[in-house]
Amino acid sequence: MPEPVRILRLITRLNAGGPGRHVLWLTEGMTALGYQTDLVTGSVPPGEDDLTVLAHGKGLALRQIPELSREVRFLADAKASWKIAALLEEISPDILHTHTSKAGLVGRAGAALVNRRRRARGLPPIAIIHTFHGNVFSGYFSPPKAVLFRFLERYLARHATDAIVVLAPQQRAEIVERFRIAPAAKVFVVPLGLDLSEFQKLPPRGAFRREAGFGPDDFVVGIVGRIAAVKDHPLFLRSAAILARRLPKARFAVVGGGEGLSRLPVLARDLGIAGRVFFAGLRTVLAAIYADLDAVTLTSRNEGTPLSLIEAMAAGRAIAAADVGGVRDLLTAEWEGEITSRRFFSSARPRGLLVPPGDPEQLASALETLARDGGLGRALGQSGREYAFRYHGLRRLLDDLDRLYRLVLAT
Repeated sequence: MPEPVRILRLITRLNAGGPGRHVLWLTEGMTALGYQTDLVTGSVPPGEDDLTVLAHGKGLALRQIPELSREVRFLADAKASWKIAALLEEISPDILHTHTSKAGLVGRAGAALVNRRRRARGLPPIAIIHTFHGNVFSGYFSPPKAVLFRFLERYLARHATDAIVVLAPQQRAEIVERFRIAPAAKVFVVPLGLDLSEFQKLPPRGAFRREAGFGPDDFVVGIVGRIAAVKDHPLFLRSAAILARRLPKARFAVVGGGEGLSRLPVLARDLGIAGRVFFAGLRTVLAAIYADLDAVTLTSRNEGTPLSLIEAMAAGRAIAAADVGGVRDLLTAEWEGEITSRRFFSSARPRGLLVPPGDPEQLASALETLARDGGLGRALGQSGREYAFRYHGLRRLLDDLDRLYRLVLAT
């Protein structure tokens, strides 16, 4: 009986954001397809919610490298790369799959060193795959750091990467055409896939509204996800203040934790909407929350493919979101075909309203449209629900990566 394909899956930090949840689903789900996975992660900084306990609770093989962190620290980064190289030598996986920018940089650097040694000993190299979870080549780092980052990514794409995974066609265009990080043949679009089972049948409305102190006839807008600067929750609150002046029954829910949470209630008070905003904190069971939302929004300055919008679509909620990163692909485009075909086409059925990023007035106007036109909201919600279950289920993600892994190992 052949040995299972062994994967070392590396992520910068296992916090409660989309990439952390993504690698947990992959680590657990690929086992059912016959893969053996070692999950390796760095340290989660204070103020961020940690998924490490959840990983241990699932019985996943988890190793930690404390020196691996999001911040640029040259000595710590070099030590992390050396530790990753040592771990690759120890367990000799068939594939190294890195997730998020820092893990991709230090992990692939360590793997390149190991593969040089393996070739010298007549051993097959470890296949190297990297996933970009966000749009990180512009508007994410300072200009000097962005130039350095693009140089390093081009070098690694050429010398230490067998395949690059992106989450949306827009990301692929950015990597291949705009910044010329990697040739088209190396870049594969693998849309996110989630465990959507809790959204198959939503619970009855009311429980979350009662907890928040909202009424059954209130128009409740929610923003769900990690609270960090890039998500721009202050813009959400400024938009909420505008909408509150136009709609007396408008109410707002902020669901998520993170380093920026403590400052938001102060801003809500300064904007005069403290009594209309409920800060729910981090939640792990979300179906009952989405059931009580009339609309879901996203105000990020930069995004790959946001999990919260896929969840909102699966729940049949109306969406108004900033037109950044892969959000347009998620709300207006469809794809079909197997992973190697990379075929995409436009959809005539939008699944949400797009607004310019950084504009609270435009966002408030889009949300007001959804509040006043219930038929539009229901149509968008139904279209999104059908799309989410068709294209963004976990099984589709696992099948796509199974195909990609087999493709990379065969070349």
